[in-house]
Amino acid sequence: MRHTELKPNLVVVVRGEPAIVINERLPDAQVEVQLSDSRRTLIVDIEELKFLPTPANSSDDNGHECQPLPCDEDISLEAIKIASERAYAIDQYLSKKISIRRAMEIAKTKKTAFYKLLEKYDSAIGPSSLYPKKSGVEKFTKIVSSELEEIITAAIDKLYKGKSASYKKVWEEVRAQCTKLKITMPSESTVNRRILERGEKDLYRLKNGAEAANQKFGAKPGRLEMSYPLQMVQIDHTVVDCILVDEESREALFRPWLTLVIDIYTRVILGYYIAYHAPSILTVACAITHAVLPKNRYLQNLGCTNIKHPFFGVPEILHMDNASEFRTPKLQRACALHNIMPEWRPVGKKHYGGHIERLIGTMMNSRVHFLPGTTMSNVIKKGDYDSKKASSLTIEEFTKWFAGEVEIYNYSVHSSLKCSPADMWNKAFLSSTLGIKQKLITDPFKFKLDFMPEQRRAISIKGIQLNRHFYWTPALSHHVGLKNVIIKYDPFALHVVWAKIDNEYMEIPFSDATTDSLSYEEYLIARAHSLRTRTKEMPSNVVAVRDDNEGIVDESKKITRKTRKHIKAAEANAKHVVDQHFTPSEQESKAVAKSKIDFSKSPVIFDSEDV
Repeated sequence: MRHTELKPNLVVVVRGEPAIVINERLPDAQVEVQLSDSRRTLIVDIEELKFLPTPANSSDDNGHECQPLPCDEDISLEAIKIASERAYAIDQYLSKKISIRRAMEIAKTKKTAFYKLLEKYDSAIGPSSLYPKKSGVEKFTKIVSSELEEIITAAIDKLYKGKSASYKKVWEEVRAQCTKLKITMPSESTVNRRILERGEKDLYRLKNGAEAANQKFGAKPGRLEMSYPLQMVQIDHTVVDCILVDEESREALFRPWLTLVIDIYTRVILGYYIAYHAPSILTVACAITHAVLPKNRYLQNLGCTNIKHPFFGVPEILHMDNASEFRTPKLQRACALHNIMPEWRPVGKKHYGGHIERLIGTMMNSRVHFLPGTTMSNVIKKGDYDSKKASSLTIEEFTKWFAGEVEIYNYSVHSSLKCSPADMWNKAFLSSTLGIKQKLITDPFKFKLDFMPEQRRAISIKGIQLNRHFYWTPALSHHVGLKNVIIKYDPFALHVVWAKIDNEYMEIPFSDATTDSLSYEEYLIARAHSLRTRTKEMPSNVVAVRDDNEGIVDESKKITRKTRKHIKAAEANAKHVVDQHFTPSEQESKAVAKSKIDFSKSPVIFDSEDV
């Protein structure tokens, strides 16, 4: 049981004693309970309630037995998503909100199979009761080998597309591949069933294209019309039009990001998350948990004791745009585990997110643009206003201010509703015609754990390092050396993390017990502050040593060049002297031709006539 409806006669635990809920409709998220032992009546905060777990094995008057539930970690994401879709369809059908035909379309089953799902479904444990069994063979169970399944899947992907798509072509391809690989041939009906499992909408899309499928099967409402609270919520991000400052130096930093969650039916702001870092799965997780869980303790920790925010609960549908952080398998898995249907805005159709878009515009234009440091929505409106110079709010101060603005919005008359979102919310839950109950998370910690961001780390002899901090507990000494361990952490309190070891989460605190707790935002701000304030000047002694070292190198270069120049000059002079005093060898003398003139005799003078 992941969540339950708050209603009279519900057995709970309050302050360590069993109690019964008497009145769940008190204002400010309070509940009236009666203690079972003393019969005393108390009015307590809803966050003080503890819910009893559903027994693993139980039987009713008809002899129905509830089998032990499989571990969620052992179930594939695809199986969880299918079970979640079918549970949603069954819930809607049982509450008479949709017809059986529509329920069959959502569950993607025929009538007989849908009735079997009804018999199998247990509302107390939700989608978990529809998980596939690990062992045993039932009707409609796939019993062919994984290799053959891959062949059938590949054949469908390859041939069932375009106008000429047909079952026969897929069957022929499977026969050919099985013959080639010499494996057991499936029956034609088995192959046809695998094609049908793709669903009518997907098959129509493969054959006729996405646009044609959207025209036939896509919803075409002029606007999103909901019938009760928490039927659908929308989530989206925006950069706040205001520059914030550092807490210590009061120097201008930058604009934070705001993530909002709004209930479509009542227009109530269910939750929000303010951070400096860009949107990510961490941002989405924080915003969703803030929206789903009660917020009294959060406001008290924030110092906003006079602010009321009694709006919370598990939504049926989570409506998002197509940003990457909204399509992560981790988010889809967490939603499926808690019976929340993720739904994405059609690409290129922004009007599907009109409610959250208008709310963001309202919060910026009518509230944020009046703060010191506002950047307005464009440069024309901003004019010559110096946003950085005028900025004065820290992120903590802005968060407190925004909590107050959320209350002002929730309790102010809405132009479309003709009443305040808070009045709309209260009227819906007090209405006898709607007959709806708030769904509460029975284990808030487990819920937060499912949505918490995670990283993979190795366990070393120093412990686990995350966000530049080490975490250690003596129990880790038996697991030193493990790699790729899943580490979950709470962005609001980094003093402790949870490591998944042997399929169980182990709580691990800071290795240094004297380290103060901090949030992820405080960690990011401190890191940015250290980088920004880190001095760029070099110590004078280091500068002097560097100059001396450079002088040594330069002097050595001069001496080396001068010495080498002198050596080369000496070698050249020596060679010249040797060349001047060179005595030809005997062999060389022989090589010189002897002259016929005897230069040892005196010259003879001849007369001119004799010539």
